[in-house]
Amino acid sequence: DLYKDDTRGLIEFSHHQPLVRALGINNLELDFKYLRESDRDFLLEYFPNNYYRYNQPEALVSARSYADNYHAELLYRTNPQEFDGSPPRSPVEFGSFTDYEPALTWSYMQTRMPGGFYLSAEAQAARMRREFERKVIEQDSYESGRLYGRAQLERPFRFLGFNWRPYLGLEGAGYDNSRQRGASIVQWAPEYGIDISTRLYGEFPGVRNDEMGIRGLRHIIEPRLEYAAMDNTSEDPRNVLDFDAHDNLRGVHVLRLSLDQKFVSGG
Repeated sequence: DLYKDDTRGLIEFSHHQPLVRALGINNLELDFKYLRESDRDFLLEYFPNNYYRYNQPEALVSARSYADNYHAELLYRTNPQEFDGSPPRSPVEFGSFTDYEPALTWSYMQTRMPGGFYLSAEAQAARMRREFERKVIEQDSYESGRLYGRAQLERPFRFLGFNWRPYLGLEGAGYDNSRQRGASIVQWAPEYGIDISTRLYGEFPGVRNDEMGIRGLRHIIEPRLEYAAMDNTSEDPRNVLDFDAHDNLRGVHVLRLSLDQKFVSGG
């Protein structure tokens, strides 16, 4: 009887509109989305399969523009309801919502520079808000303006039969609010690493199977060694308000060793 005499239901609207040219901007794409539930139990009670597939209810407007070496997006995203209607996928996301009111993001795709170098970058200016449902998480909401930036320079080359990709970058963000009694704060850290890989082949022309259409096999082996590091940040991460992945700068050293194998038919 929890929802006795209540009007219950789901409102879902989405629209994607590509435009060749609008307002002097080429290749513009517009997205509109509105998803709202009357209560947290509606999907689970009437459409349990959708409950585990649906994303968190949200209302957003997105305008994106693309070019050969960059893309830009203006995003406004907010929570259309007072409760968290997402399925319990993880204890981190359940009970929280991140608003972008709004966010302007500019991404510079990896572009070849003089001397064989490649440059990629990203910048974002946003007004952020993190909401918590008090019935789930006993945490007050917080908000902040944020300026985020990241740039990475790499110089791939081939030596001794291996592909080498060393890189060096810088990532950081500035906030007009923090856990230090509302004081502004800046956090940044350098990052660096190297990716070493090669590719080996084995030919087996005698392997045949008419029913499967196999006319020989090629065995491809790709060993890879990756080392990625980020130095300690300029500010204690515990003082930074956490809205999304851009705020999760941590000093870390990661070493990965992998071996990919593929069998490709020559049929």
